[in-house]
Amino acid sequence: PFTIPDNIVGELFSVYRGWFAGNVDRVVFAEKMVVSHKYRYAGTADLLAVMKGDASPALIDIKCTGGFWPTMPLQLAGYREAILEEGGQVNRRLIVRLDKGQLGLQVKEYTEHARDFNAFLCALGLFRYLNI
Repeated sequence: PFTIPDNIVGELFSVYRGWFAGNVDRVVFAEKMVVSHKYRYAGTADLLAVMKGDASPALIDIKCTGGFWPTMPLQLAGYREAILEEGGQVNRRLIVRLDKGQLGLQVKEYTEHARDFNAFLCALGLFRYLNI
């Protein structure tokens, strides 16, 4: 199994805590299952939080990966749609990527909500087709 040495985990946690303290005003929820009954899917969203200076919440997914991948905004779009369907609010979608190689943090915002959700639905349809 893949493991990250304890000293690197501690460093990344410290970097994340610093980012969180400097950017997040308040947490709406963390690690919550969100469900779309309309499109029949569910997933666990990492964090919904109001960022400093914002009036409504941002959906934040925390990743420990080697880069930003093209599927990341699709996952966030699916979570966003499920939250909206449940009556919640989401004004922004962010990936917070912890870089274990550089012991740093990068944030990327995705703003093309409709485009990304349409791509998510296409991926969901393909997944269902291949898993029948």
